[in-house]
Amino acid sequence: MCQPKKWWLGLLPLAVLWLLANWFSTGKIEADIGARTSALLKALPLDKPGFEVQGRDVIISGQAFVADDQEKSAIAAATQNGVRRAADATTLVTEVKAYAWSMTRDGAKLTLAGNVPNPEIRTAMNAAAKKSFAGADVVDTMTYARGASACLSAVSSAGMNALAGLSKGSVALAGTAVTVTGEARDFAGYDGAQVALKAPLEGCTVKGADTILPPEVKPFAWSAARDGNKIAISGYVPSAAVRTTIDAAAKSALPGAEVVDTTVVAR
Repeated sequence: MCQPKKWWLGLLPLAVLWLLANWFSTGKIEADIGARTSALLKALPLDKPGFEVQGRDVIISGQAFVADDQEKSAIAAATQNGVRRAADATTLVTEVKAYAWSMTRDGAKLTLAGNVPNPEIRTAMNAAAKKSFAGADVVDTMTYARGASACLSAVSSAGMNALAGLSKGSVALAGTAVTVTGEARDFAGYDGAQVALKAPLEGCTVKGADTILPPEVKPFAWSAARDGNKIAISGYVPSAAVRTTIDAAAKSALPGAEVVDTTVVAR
C-alpha cells in the first residue's frame, strides 16, 4: 500500500546521513586544502601571509611588496588541486616618501634600522653584516616599506666597509642623502672608511664623511724642517683640509721648494 504521508519517516534518517557525510567530507576537503595552502604560502612573496578555507574556496591575505605579487599569489592558490576559487584579500606594503634606513655600530653590536623593500634585500643585508662583523651581535629592527632609494644596496655595502674600521658610528640614508658619523678604531680604519665612502652610490650623495673622527693621539706633535730647497712636514694634523692649507703656505713661503708632507690626520 502506498502511503506518501509516511515517507518522511524514511527520508529523515537519509537526510541526516547525507548531512553528516557532507559535513565530514567538507571538513576533510578543507583540511587538505588548508594544509597545502599553508605550505604554498611559505613560498609566496608576501609579508605576514594568511588564508581562510571555505569549502573549496580559499581567501589569501597578507602584504605584497609589489602589485604583481598580489595576482601571482591568488593564481598560485587557485591552481591547487581541488580549489574552486581563490580570492585575493592581500594589500600592498606601505609606501613611504621619505625613505629612511640606517646602520649603527657600537663595539660588538650592529643595528640595522629603518625601511627595507623586500625579504631578499633584508636577508642579503643580514648575511653581509654577519660576514663583515664576525661574532658581532646583529640586531635587525627594519620594517618593510615601498619607495626605496636606488642607492640603498650600494649604501649598505659601502657603509659596512666604512664601519668595519670604526669602534662606533653610523651610516644613515634619508631619501638620497647619506650621512656618516663615527670614531675610527685606528689609522688604518680611518683611511679605510674614507676610501669606502668614495664608492659610487647610484645617485646618492655622502654628506658628512668628514664627521668620522680619526684616532686620538697624545701628545699631538707636529713639525716642519727645511733642508736647502726641501721642506719636510711631519706629525699630526686635525684634518685633511688643514694639511692642504699648511702645504699651500709652505709652497707660498718658499716658491719652487719641494714639500714632503707625511702628516697623519688625528685627534
